[in-house]
Amino acid sequence: MSAGVLGSLFPLIKSQQVMEIACSRQSGSRPRRVDRYFLHRSYRENRNRWGHRVRTDIRLRIGSANNSKRVLTMRYWLKVLVMALLICLSINLLAQPYEGEKGDVNNDGNLNVLDIIFTSRHIVGIDTLNEQELWRADCNSHKGSCRGDGSVDIRDAKKIVDIIMRLDECLELPKDIDGNIYDIVKIGHQVWMAENLKVTRYRNGDPIPNITSNSEWTHMSTGAYCNYANDAHNVPVYGRLYNWYAVNDSRGLAPEGWHVPTDGEWKQLEMDLGMSQSEADDKYLRGRDEGGKLKATGTIEGGDGLWFSPNTGATNESGFSALPGGDRYGDYGPFYSMGYLARFWSSTELDGSYAWYRRLSHSNSQVYRGNYLKQDGFSVRCVRDWVCPANP
Repeated sequence: MSAGVLGSLFPLIKSQQVMEIACSRQSGSRPRRVDRYFLHRSYRENRNRWGHRVRTDIRLRIGSANNSKRVLTMRYWLKVLVMALLICLSINLLAQPYEGEKGDVNNDGNLNVLDIIFTSRHIVGIDTLNEQELWRADCNSHKGSCRGDGSVDIRDAKKIVDIIMRLDECLELPKDIDGNIYDIVKIGHQVWMAENLKVTRYRNGDPIPNITSNSEWTHMSTGAYCNYANDAHNVPVYGRLYNWYAVNDSRGLAPEGWHVPTDGEWKQLEMDLGMSQSEADDKYLRGRDEGGKLKATGTIEGGDGLWFSPNTGATNESGFSALPGGDRYGDYGPFYSMGYLARFWSSTELDGSYAWYRRLSHSNSQVYRGNYLKQDGFSVRCVRDWVCPANP
């Protein structure tokens, strides 16, 4: 990168005419003809050896194609080289290796000042980004994630700067061991996945068994996953369903730097959306509209969503984008409720047989807190290991 940037500067240097210093030794004389383009003009007065006042008129200018003597000063060289080094250092030292696509406008695998330049030139109308570059440049979202808001403006350039300067470290996209990259959303001090988990291996690379048989599913006492209705076509949208043993496995279900939320972290999410502490500590349906703030909008009947009608109170104000991925019963194994319910595991167990979970429904805007058999198959959302500054 450094060699490429430095090399691009030499044609620029070569294309400019060298600096010329034109001096007039006597105070009253007219200086030699110089071009109208000059960088700086200064005067120095002193006395010569005969005691006469002498003014030296120094004009530093960009010379043109005349016969004037051309002198390239050492100071000019130093300025050029220092500037080149600063540009190279800014590109290399501030470059962030990047697993996602949003923000990486020139698609070189890094977020750096070049992406800021491309985005800024498009914003002010100097250049026009193509369709793919526009999609990559659109990395700002009022929800706090990197998914974009449908336009490219100064907020997108600021988002890239924030990531490069590690001011937006909390918004780096997670990548699981299978290579799946997940969109995210910041809610309060927490950063959550905005998609359901899809991974098929633990963090150490060990495979998670994919159980298709109902009878085998109900007798599992170790980690397992399944695709809803055993149909892999459901995975890109709804993710996979996991039993609680996979959630609790010491090998790690979540990507590096992430974990399955505890019951307490679910409560914190609900309180960040308006629920009181006493409501969060309660069981069953709680709150008022917190569930609606978590649910994706639209309905199947209306052709604009994946929830069955009425999808009560759904605003997705939080950006959590919960989808009704359904579940799989742990006591006898059938699949149930896709389109109607979204169930998410917590990592907190109630006792040897049951663990805490959350449920969102098409028919209300609240959040249900309860416990279910550890053999049940629910969706999984992950939360970042460390808390981040709250949204402004």
